[in-house]
Amino acid sequence: DLTDRNTGMTGLEPKPLVLDLPEGLTRIYPYGLFILYKWRSVILLYLLACLVALSNRRFVINPKRSSPTSGSYFLDKPPYRYQLPEDAVLSFVEDADFKKLVASMKGAMATPEGKVSTFYFLIERRREQSHLSNLFDQLYRNLSRAGVPVKRFYFFSDNNCYWNEEQPAGLLAEDLQLSGSSTPLLIFSDGHAWLKPGDGTLKTAVIDRFDSSNKVLLSPVPVGSWGSKENTIAGHFPIAPVSFEGIQLFLESLNRKSFPAREYWIARQDKNQEALVVGQDNVLADLARYFDKGMQKWIAACGLYPVLSWNLTLALGAKIASQNHVHASFAALLRMFQLPWFESGQIPAAIRSLLITSPLLSPLDRMNAHRCIVDLLAKHP
Repeated sequence: DLTDRNTGMTGLEPKPLVLDLPEGLTRIYPYGLFILYKWRSVILLYLLACLVALSNRRFVINPKRSSPTSGSYFLDKPPYRYQLPEDAVLSFVEDADFKKLVASMKGAMATPEGKVSTFYFLIERRREQSHLSNLFDQLYRNLSRAGVPVKRFYFFSDNNCYWNEEQPAGLLAEDLQLSGSSTPLLIFSDGHAWLKPGDGTLKTAVIDRFDSSNKVLLSPVPVGSWGSKENTIAGHFPIAPVSFEGIQLFLESLNRKSFPAREYWIARQDKNQEALVVGQDNVLADLARYFDKGMQKWIAACGLYPVLSWNLTLALGAKIASQNHVHASFAALLRMFQLPWFESGQIPAAIRSLLITSPLLSPLDRMNAHRCIVDLLAKHP
């Protein structure tokens, strides 16, 4: 008999657990603790499930940072959009002007002096969704596939940091060993961040950083929009619009040691170098002034998705081109991407509404474009 004569208990009953808790919570039985731990496990499992769900959903993020390697990210506002990859490939191998460029670059390497062994491309990349920097990257990749020795680095505005796939952490300008060298240096930038905010003069650090005898600034800004900024830069840098002709003239100057002045490009500007001005009040008429019908359709189709993505832009272009005989040359794409929307990654809401409801897109165009968007999203869930 296990019964305690004083208490009348057998010793098998659950004994109270006394903890130093506030009044009313001082007696918690073991089964009460089990329930407490059980609910805590349920809460932890719920939080874990939420984390897994969030990790599988891709939000478009708006980077607010002052350099490529610092800063924080903030989720965009609704409606939420899936962030598409930026790895689509362009090919210029069938472009006659591109073939001439390849021949010119290989010819520059075969000079009697034999000084040119590698070309350096420095591409300003302010945003991940910048279509211009992606276009210049595709030019680099096409040249590499054609057998031209080119090294490509990105840089952020006037930041003294240059990075690529081999150097993701970035290198300083002195690590590139470009100062005082004769390496052909092609800088793809509008040069805006190189000027001092106060007096508009060129920053001394920029002049010292690119102290190369063979350099050129290739500006994506249309020649018709050149002004005091380009005039200031031209006092220290050879400057040319981004074009195959501009690169070829730079290559020819490697032997002649002379490069056309800024006035040369201003005098030669054609329709593709006119200032690109598209206002919200007359957007359709403005687009018609600068682009043919096929390119207008392409631009309007890009408005069907809330954000502008490199892969989606090219996929929509391929769909439009097959139906409207659009020739997506380097020059045509450059002109299209000079629209500020393709640099910021988003078309203003009012202009986007005008584009997607305009007569530019027929019901068949909309159906094909929506199918293209759905197919691309399905490939990248």
